[in-house]
Amino acid sequence: MRQDGNGLNRETEWKRKVALIQQRLDVAQEVAEEQGSLLHTIYDMLPHGLIVMDQELQILTFNGTAERITGHTFSSVMGQSLAAVLHLEPDAEGVLHGALEQREALEHQDLLITTGAGSRLPIRMNLTPLVGKGGEVLGGVATFSDITIIKQHEELLLQSHDSMVRILESVIELKDPLMKGHCERVTRYAMQITRDLGGGADDALREIRYAGQLHDLGMLSLPDGIWTKARGLTRHEISLIRRHPIEGAQIVGHVEGFDRIALAIRHHHERYDGRGYPDGLKGEEIPLSARILGAVESFDAMNRNRITRSRMERSLIIKEFLDNRGLQFDPLVTDVVLDHLRHDDPEWV
Repeated sequence: MRQDGNGLNRETEWKRKVALIQQRLDVAQEVAEEQGSLLHTIYDMLPHGLIVMDQELQILTFNGTAERITGHTFSSVMGQSLAAVLHLEPDAEGVLHGALEQREALEHQDLLITTGAGSRLPIRMNLTPLVGKGGEVLGGVATFSDITIIKQHEELLLQSHDSMVRILESVIELKDPLMKGHCERVTRYAMQITRDLGGGADDALREIRYAGQLHDLGMLSLPDGIWTKARGLTRHEISLIRRHPIEGAQIVGHVEGFDRIALAIRHHHERYDGRGYPDGLKGEEIPLSARILGAVESFDAMNRNRITRSRMERSLIIKEFLDNRGLQFDPLVTDVVLDHLRHDDPEWV
């Protein structure tokens, strides 16, 4: 069949468009393959194990770090139940199912798994549910790390914090010889009160210990002699002294993870009735750790010889706490302090 010029032109144009579309499809496929390869590389380079699972905890993705941590290979776990592969306890499996069903993320969930070699390994997992446009649960994305490595890092950090705090406590005592042992005693009393009030967890005790050791850190910013001045502080000197909780909190606040410790230091001279300093906080506006520090520091001040006065009799100290219960001191903290004093606790001498 003979075609006129217009027909040949249309056929040529059509072939050109088809060739162009095919070229673009080829380029798109190459890009997709490259991006897929890049994405796979990124997954494997993540510092945490990564697992994507469906709503029944069937494994869909298992990155290289997950392989290294668990000892299970990608090919052996694909399509398998996460609970079965890792030998999760029924309670742990229930927690994961519950998070997906409730569409609630899990953070820092500690689990015990079985590795490919058969050993038991503690891991710390975060889980984020995947929810479809209609609100249906599609599955979840989990990241996890070997807790033994996490704890090694945490232990090194704690050791560095302990060393730093001990050094600063020594510097405080060098600033004023009369402070010798003061921070140590305040810390001991504060930790005891914290335990008595049910705060015996390691983190709570560590925080109150650091706060006790560093509560007078801000005195380092004061001119020499103010703290040992025998009589007649000027109004200006009093205003400088009242800034020491602020200065101490600002110094400590630069240390990562010391936020609550800084608050305890800043507010340990607040009063329960709101007449304290530096911010005039009242009642439970004052952090509990600061209320504890305020009470035990006052006890230590009453129980030691000072330049301006001698050590108070035990009966007078008890009366002072009774008279200031709910005024200067938190009533609950006061009751615990009084219990130690009335029973002549040998630690409170």
